[in-house]
Amino acid sequence: ILRRLWAGETVAYDGPVGRFDGMRLVDRWDGPAPEVYFGTAGGPLAARAAAEAFDGVFLFGYLTVDAVADTAALIRRECERIGRDPAQVRIVHCVASAPNLDEQTTREIIAGRAVSYFQMPAASKIYARRNGWDLEIFEKLRAHRQFAGMATDNADQHFRREQLLGPAELIPDHWLTETSAMGPIPRCLEVLDRYFAAGADEICLYGSSPRQNAGLLRAWAGRKLIER
Repeated sequence: ILRRLWAGETVAYDGPVGRFDGMRLVDRWDGPAPEVYFGTAGGPLAARAAAEAFDGVFLFGYLTVDAVADTAALIRRECERIGRDPAQVRIVHCVASAPNLDEQTTREIIAGRAVSYFQMPAASKIYARRNGWDLEIFEKLRAHRQFAGMATDNADQHFRREQLLGPAELIPDHWLTETSAMGPIPRCLEVLDRYFAAGADEICLYGSSPRQNAGLLRAWAGRKLIER
């Protein structure tokens, strides 16, 4: 639908996405059409969709290295099935980052944000399936007394990150240390290296500010200069 609209077509559609009659773009520009990326945790159906229709994928944060490697393999297989070059589907993995920050700030950025994802019923099942993590831990997190009576399933709509550190105590430390760029910069670089080796083409650092990531980016850029 998006590609047809950008091409100037008037689109009529009735299907899984919804029903649209005579849809068109009024304000258009003459440049190349934007690339379309699919936000996903991976999996067979997502890989098929990515291969058939998208320019790339943005993978959920807190996926393990093995989950990213599995997604990359699935996308490659689906591309080969339809005769598409797998390199045309760019894999961007999102990594929550807190390099060389104090313990409190790190916990707020990494653990607090993780709670806001893990306590949602649909997300917890996805993470349990894709990462091979214990679903019972997610269920205990959702049952935490702090979330009793919430009007929605999304803790982000009710609490700030620093207010989620109590429930975060239920999350195993290795879930966070293995999937986040946190702590000393050399260790952060090791985490990023593992994701690139697993098949990521790009890393999207998030959760912290550009200023907080400056040292990590300088270290990454300096190492790349040495490699050249």
